[in-house]
Amino acid sequence: MNRYKKHTCSLREQITSTPKISNERKPIKSVGIKQRTIKRDIQSKRIITLSDLKNIDQHHQLLIKSLEKLIHEQTFDLTLVESKIISQVDLLIDICLSYNVIPHIDYSCNELILRGDHESCLQCFSNLLQEKYIHQYSYVFTENGEKSGEIQFNTYISLKIDEAFAVGETNIRIEDNQQLVFDIDLIKLQVRPTKTRRNAFLVKKQFDVSKSRIPSSWSTSFLMIRTKEIIKSSYESLQCVRVFQETMSMSVWQINRIESIENYPLYQHFMSRKRDETQLYFHGCSFASVQSIIHYGLHSTNASHYGEQFENDSIGSICLTRDALNSHLYGTRRSTDGKHYLFAVELAKDDDNNFLLLSNDDACLALPTYLIVYQRRQQDLN
Repeated sequence: MNRYKKHTCSLREQITSTPKISNERKPIKSVGIKQRTIKRDIQSKRIITLSDLKNIDQHHQLLIKSLEKLIHEQTFDLTLVESKIISQVDLLIDICLSYNVIPHIDYSCNELILRGDHESCLQCFSNLLQEKYIHQYSYVFTENGEKSGEIQFNTYISLKIDEAFAVGETNIRIEDNQQLVFDIDLIKLQVRPTKTRRNAFLVKKQFDVSKSRIPSSWSTSFLMIRTKEIIKSSYESLQCVRVFQETMSMSVWQINRIESIENYPLYQHFMSRKRDETQLYFHGCSFASVQSIIHYGLHSTNASHYGEQFENDSIGSICLTRDALNSHLYGTRRSTDGKHYLFAVELAKDDDNNFLLLSNDDACLALPTYLIVYQRRQQDLN
């Protein structure tokens, strides 16, 4: 995850959820289209560099410039966006801001220009699209005209490829772990793993979702991926809250908010592999990983490494714990505003271990269902 993404992630918590709106309409005589300016009041954090170096100001400016260079701007076809979103421009802007990207909408050219880090721009636009399909991807090598065995990509990579196809990317590079990276040509449908000099063919199979049912607790939405804040009066009805309170002292900690995660593509991948009854586990992470986990599920590139517990055996793996305290101790990272982030995960695997390590290929069995945001109570901050 690049430096700009980590920086913008720290700003997301400061964006006002119900910003003030001020509309101005000015006629543009040349095209006969009205211009509408929609304002949002947001709060951000300053970057403070602390050091005893004499040239600290110079280092600070270099840091700022390096972050600015990582800001990405991309133009997308506005006609591809879900029509219900286009007709509600305020909603469109709020969705974009929730991804830490700044939108510019040009109806005269049917263009949506997004400005932010590259990954967030792609996540945002792919979630706004009308046509949304879910696929399982794999790749095969050929030898003397004969196909070898088909190797299936894990859920994280399949979701990444679906996203790249949706937004019109032509070439992508996806890191699966520290040893394996895939270069994928989406025009030629070719895959080249870094471990080999040979190209393989990309195989694409669409999910049959005609008989699929979404969980009854999910809300109706035209977004494939969304989060919904749970009202505080419903906290006690959630199993994840009751288990959280068993090991996290509520006299010391307080829950700031809980978000229900409704990720339809990830849910379809999960249900296609689900064989066992599900169990509740937890995974703690830094705020910088939250958006990636919500979109693609758990993966070694976004999961926390519980190295202190496993003597670095968890590097390249995904660690889950039955109790919230251990994920808090080994996984979470306190953000600059004092908040911690913990995912409640529905695990479709028969295992009784209090600590559990999953590979990237098994991560499809772990479905993040809730995000718990919590912090120390005020009297315990000192």
